[in-house]
Amino acid sequence: MYKLVSMYADGPDENLLFQSTEGQLNLIETDYSKVLKPLLDLHLGRHHSIPMLLSALTQELFQRQTMSMTNSTLSV
Repeated sequence: MYKLVSMYADGPDENLLFQSTEGQLNLIETDYSKVLKPLLDLHLGRHHSIPMLLSALTQELFQRQTMSMTNSTLSV
């Protein structure tokens, strides 16, 4: 089993779990993966691409963190 955690995640529960079975990686459904359903449907369901999923997720988390930092800087 492989656990992937982004450096931009808000907490330890924001992770993806993959299980290797017969040479294939399969995503294990978690509460966090349910939140990511639109990304999962597009990048895993339609394009069958884990790298594209991870890239899109990294970009989304980075933007969310950057916006949060920008908003807190403007509030000061």
